[in-house]
Amino acid sequence: MTTMTTKPSAPPKLRHEWKHQINLREDLVLSARLRRLFPHDPHAGPDGSYRVTSLYFDTPYDTALREKLDGVNRREKFRLRYYGTDTSFLRLEKKYKINGLCGKRSARLTLEQAQRLLSGDWAFLLESGNPLLQEFYTKLRRGLAPKTVVCYDREAFLYSSGNVRLTLGRNLHSGLRSLDFLAPGVVMHRYPKARLWWRSNMMTSCRIWFAWRFRSAAERPGLIPNMPSAGAMIRSKTG
Repeated sequence: MTTMTTKPSAPPKLRHEWKHQINLREDLVLSARLRRLFPHDPHAGPDGSYRVTSLYFDTPYDTALREKLDGVNRREKFRLRYYGTDTSFLRLEKKYKINGLCGKRSARLTLEQAQRLLSGDWAFLLESGNPLLQEFYTKLRRGLAPKTVVCYDREAFLYSSGNVRLTLGRNLHSGLRSLDFLAPGVVMHRYPKARLWWRSNMMTSCRIWFAWRFRSAAERPGLIPNMPSAGAMIRSKTG
């Protein structure tokens, strides 16, 4: 079982999160329906989507991956992430799950800091004074290391009154070299048959009326529930 080594200063905001795998036809139908009901993420491009690139970290024993695939109740994972092709805005994220609910903590990193991190220079993490970066430093010293680069296009829909977010993920790519993470133009392996769909509901104020309307618009017969995350799916395929 994963050990949580830091405690956030404020109570964590936990949420429900469901993931489903869909095919191309369902993707087209859902996208058309949801565009009629909900606005896109304001940070999206003209077509309503944007690129997400992540570098996932794990132990030499693939602890995070194994715990994800085994459905361990209390687990965590670390990743670096940026959006689009702008590597000047990077975040370290710790995503964790407790009793079926998800939480996330994040910290900003500069491009120079990310480059230092990937080259093995971690001292700035310890000196930062940021609890998350300091925890990450400790985990790196214990063997946490970059594992897989995952990149895909995301179309996101929002319902702010209910704290609900639904995203469609497409064009899934992966790379095994950590330095590819900071090279947006690098060609990575594509998984043409992979389609991701997941939604996240904040547990505090999701309204029954919206939940019913949302389900009637989005749910389709035959969806594969509780599918792995993009990172876990790629790593399970590549070994």
